[in-house]
Amino acid sequence: MLNSKYSKVLTIILIIAIVIIVGLLVFIGIDWYKAYTVGKDTQNSLDQFNNNNSNSEGLTYKGFKVAGVIEIPKTKVKYNVLDDPSAKAMEVGITIIYGPGLNQTGNTVLAGHNYRNGTFFSNNNKLSSGDKIYITDLSGKKVTYTIYKKYKTDPNDFSYATRNTNGKREISLTTCTDDSSARIIIWAKED
Repeated sequence: MLNSKYSKVLTIILIIAIVIIVGLLVFIGIDWYKAYTVGKDTQNSLDQFNNNNSNSEGLTYKGFKVAGVIEIPKTKVKYNVLDDPSAKAMEVGITIIYGPGLNQTGNTVLAGHNYRNGTFFSNNNKLSSGDKIYITDLSGKKVTYTIYKKYKTDPNDFSYATRNTNGKREISLTTCTDDSSARIIIWAKED
């Protein structure tokens, strides 16, 4: 009788363990699939940008106007930059949320989600002073920016966007921390 109760308890524990393992595998699989499809869609759009650079004014990605391309070699980022500050655009790419525009004098703020899966700005916490960021605008001009400041701030702080660049070209990258309690801000200036 004791063995029968013991067997039932072990069976229930085994079933619970299997359900948890299957749930984790499904969660990881969905996350991997999202990252894979973002990468595939982005690569197709980047190829179109590169092939159509002389006529990239009308280029769109998932219905949003493309302003250029951002590359960050250290974190293997290479995405279209969308000229739309909406939440919907930010779900599918890096967006310009403030400033004069790509490779223009002043501070242009680029925002990207931290999906904690390696896409968009998920790895911005790994960037540091001296790292390079490359921005290619619609004219095909590629400008190199070097990171010179990185910090965390309150989600409601927007002072980094309105800062004075003394007539220089600069960019600010913004994303949330892994726990979404703060924002990671990165400042970079043209070389």
